[in-house]
Amino acid sequence: MQPREAREELLQLLSAGAASPESEPFPLDRAGLLLAVDEYPFLPFALYEAQLDEYAARTSEAVGASPSPDEPRAQLAALRRVLFEDEGFHGNREQYYDVRNSYLNEVLDRKLGIPISLAAVMVGVARRLGWRLEPVNFPNHFLLRLAGPDEVLAVDPFHGGLILGFDDLEERWRAATGLPCPPLGALLQPASPSAVMVRMLNNIWMVHANSRRYPLAVLAKEKIALIEPHNPAHDRDLGYLLAGAREVDRAAQYLARYLERAPGAPDRDLILSHLDQLRA
Repeated sequence: MQPREAREELLQLLSAGAASPESEPFPLDRAGLLLAVDEYPFLPFALYEAQLDEYAARTSEAVGASPSPDEPRAQLAALRRVLFEDEGFHGNREQYYDVRNSYLNEVLDRKLGIPISLAAVMVGVARRLGWRLEPVNFPNHFLLRLAGPDEVLAVDPFHGGLILGFDDLEERWRAATGLPCPPLGALLQPASPSAVMVRMLNNIWMVHANSRRYPLAVLAKEKIALIEPHNPAHDRDLGYLLAGAREVDRAAQYLARYLERAPGAPDRDLILSHLDQLRA
């Protein structure tokens, strides 16, 4: 699959998810694999989807042995057992900013990831079983939620699928934002597919930019601009990234477009200075 084809499929998935958000769960696992095509154009999708299918079959067997297989806590326990205990998936604390933590194929191969990519693995397995394990765009570390008839469970994929109580959530919220904690319903509001993709792509482009791998950073940032076309800041960022990639003409076009779309931008003078340098 070529990057252009992957980008088109991603946008189709997002469009379908926005059109019917309450129907089928968004295929976060498939979308995560599509993001990796920029760096892995020959990615064997069928191999990774079969891997998730196998995890789902084992999880189904594990929860079937539970006395209450329809209970969210039993489902989560089975999911944790297969992924984190048996398979050994875990958070990469030592090399958190390794870009491989953000590519789902690498996460499935290495069984290492960051919160959002480990969440994609959990969601991929749960989706195959018809369980609505939903992403939560929590500040600092991405979370998941699993709703039952009597409770909503907050799940930390970076720490082995740990269930968090309200006190844990409040402490994390205050540490990340410095603000009073909102009610539980607002705290665990499911994130839209677009918001999840933007967060995943932000991780990718920033790691590539910090490593001066500007062409790959551009590809990730271009996807964000397609998902959020009304945000002129993406034009500015693309201008800087393209300048780093030595695509001077395109860089100048994006920076000029940013100023047209945001005429009152506080960084206007700085952008004008950069444009003068690019056009010199």
